[in-house]
Amino acid sequence: MKHNDFLKFDYDTNKKQIFDIVVGQIEIALNDKKPQIYIKGLKVIDEELDVIAESKDWPDCLSKALVFYKQLEDYESCAKCQKILDKINIKPKKKNH
Repeated sequence: MKHNDFLKFDYDTNKKQIFDIVVGQIEIALNDKKPQIYIKGLKVIDEELDVIAESKDWPDCLSKALVFYKQLEDYESCAKCQKILDKINIKPKKKNH
């Protein structure tokens, strides 16, 4: 990437695309009860990366996405992140015998 191209690159748009993909994949994996997400070819600036995130890492990913979405005042995406976080944080109730 040339210096001029680097200056023209829209970081916020790229970050939003990244967070949208990651949040969406976490939601799917959570619903499917999968232990991790795997995203092949995620475009970050001018690189394509393969991303793996274990379920233990999802709350941190979602919290960072939530902060980013709040800065954009994208309240629909904020609500989606919070809903997924709430679902992750609900612990199954123990049965008393």
